[in-house]
Amino acid sequence: MKEISSKDKEKRATSGSESIQTTLNQLLKKDIREEACRQIARFFYTSAIPFNYVKNPEFLKAFELVAKHGPSFKPSSYHDIKEKHLKQEMDQTMNLLKEYKLEWKKKRLFNNV
Repeated sequence: MKEISSKDKEKRATSGSESIQTTLNQLLKKDIREEACRQIARFFYTSAIPFNYVKNPEFLKAFELVAKHGPSFKPSSYHDIKEKHLKQEMDQTMNLLKEYKLEWKKKRLFNNV
């Protein structure tokens, strides 16, 4: 009996119905992506959000994190965005500002000497 080489196994794995299934999955994924992109664009249009906001790195980062979470991701509520997340962002900004203020103080002291 002839032993099957790893090359033959690869050929068999990529031929036949599996390649058709892959193609169908790619087409479905492409359609879902197109639908998602249109919905994002519609969100921009209906909210009067300037198109250049797409260039904001935070926009891309948000989508990357949603994709990592997976299909069960539920967006934040109005209340969470308005209260919880805003407070967290303000706290983070104030902490960063404290660090800068310390640096500015050090520079002033250094420059006055």
